[in-house]
Amino acid sequence: MWLIGLTDVLFTFRSFAFSWRDIILIGGGLFLIAKATHEIHTEVEARDEAGDGGPRADAFLWVIVQIIVIDMVFSLDSIITAIGMAQILKS
Repeated sequence: MWLIGLTDVLFTFRSFAFSWRDIILIGGGLFLIAKATHEIHTEVEARDEAGDGGPRADAFLWVIVQIIVIDMVFSLDSIITAIGMAQILKS
């Protein structure tokens, strides 16, 4: 609920007003775009890696961190969307 209340205008750019909530949503969207682009690039560009090609020890930790961040982004987006829809339906 605290995050939803962050609607005070921080700055305006041309005719667009930005609040902390907007900045958080834009940051989450940019993260998802960057992550998707990186994954697509990795799949399309088959890299030849030196070594045995086996899993690295730190790969599991990196996967867990990515899952947590993506889950947080989608959770925040879902919460903000649900509250916005509830306010529209209430009106």
